[in-house]
Amino acid sequence: MRRARFGRMRGWRLALGLCAGLALGAGPAAAEESAQADGVRIGVTVLLASDQPGESDPRCERFDKLLRGQVAYESLSVVDNHEREVPLDEVWTVELPTRKHLQIRALAADREQGTLLSLDVEESVQGDFRVRPGQPLVVGGPRYGEGRLVVVVDID
Repeated sequence: MRRARFGRMRGWRLALGLCAGLALGAGPAAAEESAQADGVRIGVTVLLASDQPGESDPRCERFDKLLRGQVAYESLSVVDNHEREVPLDEVWTVELPTRKHLQIRALAADREQGTLLSLDVEESVQGDFRVRPGQPLVVGGPRYGEGRLVVVVDID
């Protein structure tokens, strides 16, 4: 897999397996194990990292902390947000604003080690990534509007 850099570099066809440590409290172990047996709650947030200055989107505060210093941008805004309980080994397809598709499949869920996700962004990134609650997977995307898309995949 080729390495690509964020910022003003070409390419943004990458998987930035950036797992940022945002501390979240853990629920009771039994409840988590039961939820994982049935499926995994996955959240997908599509952001626009723009080169143009703009007003601060309050929904982006958490993401700004996650991305600042990793991705070059002047403003950040939420373009789309999806959340769903996905049974293990079932493919969830999300259409991106570029009309490309993101496919996610939970391969294995483990309370200690996190969830192993298979991720495929049409004509771009493909791979398996371990994602833990509070440590989202960040995937950079193509140019869109006045910036670039950034996809953040979270699990609960």
